[in-house]
Amino acid sequence: LEREFDLFIIEDISPSENVVCKDLASKALATRKSVNVVLDARGTPNLIDPIQNLNRIATEDGRWKNPDPPSFSADIDPGRPYLLRFDGGSRGNPGVAGAGMVIYDDGGHEIWAGWKFHNEAATNNLAEYLGLLCGLKCARSLGIERLIVEGDSQLIVRQLTGKYQCREESLKKFFHASKEVAKDFKYFEIRHIPRAENKRADWLANHAMDLEESGGFDQIQAEV
Repeated sequence: LEREFDLFIIEDISPSENVVCKDLASKALATRKSVNVVLDARGTPNLIDPIQNLNRIATEDGRWKNPDPPSFSADIDPGRPYLLRFDGGSRGNPGVAGAGMVIYDDGGHEIWAGWKFHNEAATNNLAEYLGLLCGLKCARSLGIERLIVEGDSQLIVRQLTGKYQCREESLKKFFHASKEVAKDFKYFEIRHIPRAENKRADWLANHAMDLEESGGFDQIQAEV
């Protein structure tokens, strides 16, 4: 493509000089949407249009303080299988913690996503369980009856499948609660996946920690 330009130069710049592109990239990750940015008369990106329509306020570090509502579809077929992916993380272990959950239909389309902020210091394992339990409750609330769950925590997957015992006191209530909710599905399966396949849930978990707030639960009737 560079051959099509009369003059083509590519230069390395510092992150502080690339704030606009960083903000737009963060916005694309948060909303999973592509938009055309309008330029003003001087050729400068006009972030009032269309960013303003998304009700977002950029913070000093480029993050968006008011996330858009996550994707959601209430058109659930109880006879079809759905996929829940979950993740959780802690900055400090224990420290600031958050969890991310995303549900796909059997065609691979994302139908719901949410992020949960834990307002108390927590370990990575507790944050992972938080993501699992919230995701299970939301899937049940949506009317899903056949659920496959995937996560990158071998500990949690092996505890839920009975290969490991849950001995840590702080995790036991999450373990037992997850087992109880799992019984409500006509079909339930949980399995391990590599972290590379769980990027969406991982991003949502970090989103919760970045914003220090939860999102995605107002649209569904689930106590999380």
